[in-house]
Amino acid sequence: MAIQSYLVYAKPGCREAVAERLREFPHSDISPAQQHDVVILVTETSGKSGTELLETHLASIPGVDGYALVAGYSDELIAAEEN
Repeated sequence: MAIQSYLVYAKPGCREAVAERLREFPHSDISPAQQHDVVILVTETSGKSGTELLETHLASIPGVDGYALVAGYSDELIAAEEN
């Protein structure tokens, strides 16, 4: 399991359209900014392959100007550090 939070930057005037597309993501919560073209996305994926698929999908959404991983947690990473 991996949990990440992203800032998803929308092109000017596209924040609501981007937020609607992000609401379709399973195991995710979103919060659009009030006065900026940014949406906060917190999501859970199945690990590295799920994260890669998520980021590919983020980049393909019309109106997305870019995104930044802000924080992440991974069971795999924690287990590797313990060994």
